[in-house]
Amino acid sequence: VTGMAESDAAAALTDAGLELGGIDEEFSDTVPAGQVIRQDPAAGAEVPPGNAVALVLSAGPQPVVVPDVAGLEQAEAESALTDAGLAVGGITEAHSDAVPAGQVVSQDPAAGCEVPPGSAVALVLSLGPEPTRIASIEELQRIGNDPNYPLDGYYVLTQDLDASDTAEWKDGLGFAPIGTWIGNDPAV
Repeated sequence: VTGMAESDAAAALTDAGLELGGIDEEFSDTVPAGQVIRQDPAAGAEVPPGNAVALVLSAGPQPVVVPDVAGLEQAEAESALTDAGLAVGGITEAHSDAVPAGQVVSQDPAAGCEVPPGSAVALVLSLGPEPTRIASIEELQRIGNDPNYPLDGYYVLTQDLDASDTAEWKDGLGFAPIGTWIGNDPAV
């Protein structure tokens, strides 16, 4: 009855005048889950009518434990997943204040889960912190002058700014740029 589903194997044994004995399971990479891997006594053995035949059913391939790849660079994470017998699933990106850009923020399925070999693990990579949006000359002037706008912050200018109206700022000194441009090179 090897290769048969449990119900088909039980019916075949009953039809042969035998009884279904104990049933065990074990992992198999070659026999699909639920099918008989082997039997005892083996096929072709002569036994008295009503004898019990024990079966070992396939539980399918042995599950793989998903490794923890959070905090790894993308290439390292992909290597760890493939080394574990898994596939790299979809890759998305998200801002993170806690995880440096290019490193894995999260994964799905989570680390420690047991999954079938070859399962895909989706990764979310960090884009680094969300940038502070600068939309006005007043916000631009705060950089380096306001503790909420540090010089080493991450900023994105959301529109072109006209600083011509700032000529009278700071007793006629006007807008104080963070740096100045000389030719094509910035000078700080």
